[in-house]
Amino acid sequence: MVAFNTLANERSQDFTIAGGTLAQVVPWMTAAGKNLEAQTPVNVVDGAFTYMLPGRSVTSFVGDVTP
Repeated sequence: MVAFNTLANERSQDFTIAGGTLAQVVPWMTAAGKNLEAQTPVNVVDGAFTYMLPGRSVTSFVGDVTP
């Protein structure tokens, strides 16, 4: 999953995973001072998680989905 934040300010974003089970995702971020850098893994609880997207960033969330 890929998330874009084109705003200058950071924003909190909710994500929902449908069609499978996922324990956690690893955010890979490109933003000011970061060029596709792995961030701290985020736990997925009941198929959902919330993440703070920095301003003017692109974040890819990578995880293993079990059908």
